[in-house]
Amino acid sequence: MGDAMSYDIAICVGPIPPSDQQAWRELDALIDEKGTAAPVFHELVTQLTARFPDDDDHADDSIWSLLPIRHCVGHRATVLNMRHRNAHEAVPAIVETAKNMGLVVFDWQTAQILRPDGIKGLLLTVESKPVLKDPTLEQIAEAVDQLTTETPPTFVILEGRGEDYTQAASRGIGYVAEWRLHLGGKVKHLAARVREAKAQVDAQSLMTESGNEYVSNSDVKQIMGAYARGENPPDQFAWQDMTAVFN
Repeated sequence: MGDAMSYDIAICVGPIPPSDQQAWRELDALIDEKGTAAPVFHELVTQLTARFPDDDDHADDSIWSLLPIRHCVGHRATVLNMRHRNAHEAVPAIVETAKNMGLVVFDWQTAQILRPDGIKGLLLTVESKPVLKDPTLEQIAEAVDQLTTETPPTFVILEGRGEDYTQAASRGIGYVAEWRLHLGGKVKHLAARVREAKAQVDAQSLMTESGNEYVSNSDVKQIMGAYARGENPPDQFAWQDMTAVFN
């Protein structure tokens, strides 16, 4: 969608599948769906044009490449086309306006879906991809599923709760998962280690060069989910203190 001279986003009313992969597959059908425009789109256009005019008097310096944008309103989706040179200044405000109205934004340029039900304040970094603000638990889980051993993305970082963060990387037969904690003015860097009772294979085959066991895909999702929900490092893991390695 779009070209080098245009920055295009689709703004949609729900329900939208919680899986980003599924949502992208259904987007074209959502855009083509016929029917009366959702009333929320008219309010959206009113708010957007109050800040970014789309009338003839502002045609030369408007951010919009198709005017007026009210003509872009659809039944379940509204596709907005912007001049690429100005879009970077406007997109964050447009996205926040849409999310505050309960709408879902599909950004073709970043290949991201910005959802109103995401966890506020969190930042999800996946190697070689733009940072995703306010991710959902489903988006975090899908990011873990994308990790590979040879080509990006090979790591994922979840942060936004103070200076604490959690991160994971793919290591062939498993994953390394870590958690940085700031407690009482002290910093601790912990690595997840599978407790002996939980291990289903020979532990020696799962040791990294640092002595930290590899964990599974589902383990990483549980660890990152705990961080996302504001919980402590899950006590089902034996957390190895690796602070000295980072000092």
